[in-house]
Amino acid sequence: MNKINKMNKIYFRNFKGFKNQIIDLCEVNFFVGENSTGKTSLISLITLLSSPEFWFTTQFNQEEIELGYFEEILTKNSTEKFFQIGTEKVVSDSVKKSSYTFRILFQFKSEKSIPKIEWIRYSIGDLNVLVKPNSRKTICSYFNKPIESFELWLKEFEKNKAKNILIEIPPIKLPIPILFQIINDTIKKDTQQEIKKIDFYEGILFPRYTWLAPIRAKAKRIYESYNIKFSPEGDHIPSLLKSLFSQAKNKHRIKEILEKFGKESNLFDEIEINEFGDKNISPFEIILKYGNTPIKLPYVGYGVSQVLPLIIEMLATKKTMFSIQQPEVHLHPKAQSAFGHFLFKTYQNEENKFIIETHSDFTINRFRYCLSKNPSRKKSSSQILFFERESEGNQITTISINSDGTYGNELPDSYRDFFIDEEIKLLEL
Repeated sequence: MNKINKMNKIYFRNFKGFKNQIIDLCEVNFFVGENSTGKTSLISLITLLSSPEFWFTTQFNQEEIELGYFEEILTKNSTEKFFQIGTEKVVSDSVKKSSYTFRILFQFKSEKSIPKIEWIRYSIGDLNVLVKPNSRKTICSYFNKPIESFELWLKEFEKNKAKNILIEIPPIKLPIPILFQIINDTIKKDTQQEIKKIDFYEGILFPRYTWLAPIRAKAKRIYESYNIKFSPEGDHIPSLLKSLFSQAKNKHRIKEILEKFGKESNLFDEIEINEFGDKNISPFEIILKYGNTPIKLPYVGYGVSQVLPLIIEMLATKKTMFSIQQPEVHLHPKAQSAFGHFLFKTYQNEENKFIIETHSDFTINRFRYCLSKNPSRKKSSSQILFFERESEGNQITTISINSDGTYGNELPDSYRDFFIDEEIKLLEL
């Protein structure tokens, strides 16, 4: 079965400085705003909801993500002593040529400063379910009714229309997918009607998801060949590059694209792998060339070693949602623009999707320029999410980007100010 996810929505209430917000996530999303306005918190939430581990443990602190204790997650000065997170996905079955909407909403309370589920709501098509987990028994309410929008669905559960059932569950904490399967089977027996079966991945926000950390691994003179396990910092990238270069069908394409980016960004002209032996496990080094001058990777400048892992990972992966924080770190404006061009190409050719936290208008504007010059004018789904700090909490404004690269709505004054304030200060020198 080939399932295709359309645009996803994410909802959060009393979460990390936000009061109450719904956002649509497009294929390309630029997160822009001052420090401490919630950009990293939202990326962490998206990463969490795209992690299989969360759906098995509902833990907010994992190996790659640490959101803290309940009091650190709950928006400060909130009068409500709970927080909510939820998502909406339209799942299409291209074989049956049908689709349905899957929605879920969690409410968490504090239990000894640890977030604990107070209740869960979910819907599969027309079936709406409210679950209140207990240590031994689960109270479940359900009704069948189509609810048109996510906004309407998020409002109070219609208890007067619901039927209540009590479900016996084992005295252990069940993973969400297993709990849902038990509930759906019970409702099916109660109604004698077919319930749409959901598999594990339908609950995950982005089943194919990669988060790349803002600080990448430090470049080395010599690499071992065994480090191939993915890490957000990119420790695996040198071994991945060696693997790609060892495949005849990939080497020419990957090398050509990397060197095109290197020349456009003025970061390097050529890239080579120099192996110390002819075995797969032999150590190796990465050599970059400027003209005819070869230089080892650690000595070419910090910006190159920071952006190269991003470029290689994006080239090696297809049809994946990437979250990338500050790709412009230590890059000059020409290289920032070149990254925007590369982003557009991988969006078009590799069918990757992106969440980019950036302070670079060079990257955003080059991406928009590429849209405007795209002869095929493939329908684009891209936007800027502008984060601001207001009196009632952090707020996100959506600025859509049309398929021709123009903005779909008027830019807020504060957005223009964000990018020109520093330029004005420089002009005053």
